[in-house]
Amino acid sequence: YGPTDSGESTALQTDGDAKATGETFTSSVYVDNGDGFGNSPVSGAFGQADIDLSIVETPDGSSGASLNDTSLTTNSNGFADFEFTLGDGVGTYIVNASTSNGGTNITYEATAGQVSQLNVTQVKDGLATGTDSNTGTDTDVAVFRVRTEDSGGNIAPADVDFGTVFTGGSASVVELYED
Repeated sequence: YGPTDSGESTALQTDGDAKATGETFTSSVYVDNGDGFGNSPVSGAFGQADIDLSIVETPDGSSGASLNDTSLTTNSNGFADFEFTLGDGVGTYIVNASTSNGGTNITYEATAGQVSQLNVTQVKDGLATGTDSNTGTDTDVAVFRVRTEDSGGNIAPADVDFGTVFTGGSASVVELYED
């Protein structure tokens, strides 16, 4: 048995584990061109290792994920940098980095972005008539569903002051709950 180039690639995600949908990660991949016995590097082996990148998994229904490059060549230290932009769906994205001797998967997590819209809809048959216990007057109570979304339509957590959302007339918020 003689020494052989291992050519194994290792993912080095350099700027965080999760970002909002549509944001970009800057990542590095390292290729170890050692001799297969744990000795690295083989003389002159670093540099010029070819790496192919591909997006192999995205959240269901997601679109817009992209790589700035799909073919890389390592520098003299065995590293190659690239950028991966998340799509519009929340969840897990996986990019595969491969060499002629194998590859590795790089996992990215997308979270909901900043709230860009507030959707308020009345719940069907959600109108009830009652009597105000303080004044004894008849009242109508309507049930609404409020959903905060990011620009991709993903549910985005938000602190909403419902006192300012529902203003005008004699409307007031009676009860809030999250589902």
